[in-house]
Amino acid sequence: ISMAITDGIQSPRKRRGKKKVASDDALDVPVAFPPAADVMISGSSDDPEIVPQIDPADPTRIEIAIEDGDGSVVVDLNPQQESVAKSTKFGDNLAEKIDDFTLGGIARELLDSIDEDVRDRQEWLTQRADGMDLLGIKIERPGGGVGSSSAPVDGMFRGRHPALMEAVLRGQANAYAELCPSDGPCKGVNYGEETTDNDTLAEEFEQDFNYYLTQTASEYYPDTRKMLGMTVYASGMFKKVYSCPLRRRPVSESVDGADLIIPSNATDLKNAGRITHQIDMRQSVMKRMQILGVYRDVELSRPVTEPNSLQTKGADLSGLTLNSNREEDQTYTVYECYCELDIQGYEHKEGNKITGLPLPYRVTLDKDSRTILEIRRNWIEDDEDYTAQIPFVAFPYVTLPVSGFGIYGLGLLQIMGNSVLALTAMLREGVDAGMFAN
Repeated sequence: ISMAITDGIQSPRKRRGKKKVASDDALDVPVAFPPAADVMISGSSDDPEIVPQIDPADPTRIEIAIEDGDGSVVVDLNPQQESVAKSTKFGDNLAEKIDDFTLGGIARELLDSIDEDVRDRQEWLTQRADGMDLLGIKIERPGGGVGSSSAPVDGMFRGRHPALMEAVLRGQANAYAELCPSDGPCKGVNYGEETTDNDTLAEEFEQDFNYYLTQTASEYYPDTRKMLGMTVYASGMFKKVYSCPLRRRPVSESVDGADLIIPSNATDLKNAGRITHQIDMRQSVMKRMQILGVYRDVELSRPVTEPNSLQTKGADLSGLTLNSNREEDQTYTVYECYCELDIQGYEHKEGNKITGLPLPYRVTLDKDSRTILEIRRNWIEDDEDYTAQIPFVAFPYVTLPVSGFGIYGLGLLQIMGNSVLALTAMLREGVDAGMFAN
């Protein structure tokens, strides 16, 4: 009798040690104990009824019962799975505990889903990048020849109307003055009993918080100014509030919508089944994260930097070049994905029964090498509702009570874009008409 049992994934590393099962002369069954991903039981018998069978009574454990005339022998082929889950601390990196083939399946599924999300919003990215031309940042010198599509006549005016840039700068300045005053953004209010101690406590909290945001977290003000400018321009900006393992303190930093990949059908961060933060990580930062134990210390492929259309357009308007041939300047493309998974060995249970409910996790992986760096539980310990902890806060400029506009919102680019195109056309016609008349 020969019987092979697998869970659907073949393991290339078959560390097998054989153990004899006590039996009569008619049954001699060597039992192998390789990793749970690949199990082989073989034996011989003259009785055709003595055949290894999978016990279906408990689907969470793979068991085989071999019955003979003296009774039965039950061999548990997955004794380590339950003990591993019990020995894991809540905040541990589960990627250190899960086998490579399960990790590969998770990485493949997530990367396919993220690629689909990227394709769904490609038109939004293109519109956001092309709209930067309307700001009139790039110097457009009069000129051109017959073969030039933008200026078919030599000396033709190619400037743009500054209405969009003026509106963006005014909106950024007004918002920055309100949200980032010179003495700090925090205002302490005592909602409790009006006593001297409570009032003093509120004032001290206000002073400490403002000192932290203006002095300790020195990046907060300039980062917020940049975020407000992009929010007014085209909306789609976010704040990420988290505890940074490198800076060893809480951090609130802006994230451009181009780097926050969200399914197109999501209307709110709380009901999005998958949120992916694309991070361009320097090689030294990656190594630091591995040394600190935040990421798995695994070998990654050579990083390749691929700027998106928004970064390319911004660099072009600023007169910069993003491409670098130095290997040391290449950055890793890291996907930090907040998603829901049903991982074998860490399933959701009601009592002792597996329900199949996907639980929220934070999965970090390297895009180029398709390697998972960390998997951590993304809910508060002892939370019976398993509510996902989302570190992102949306900062839309305008939201419409109409479905179909997505989570990114609308900015002045969408509101004023067509008007600026018309103003630009009239400006060019007026200048050219005066020039040619002379």
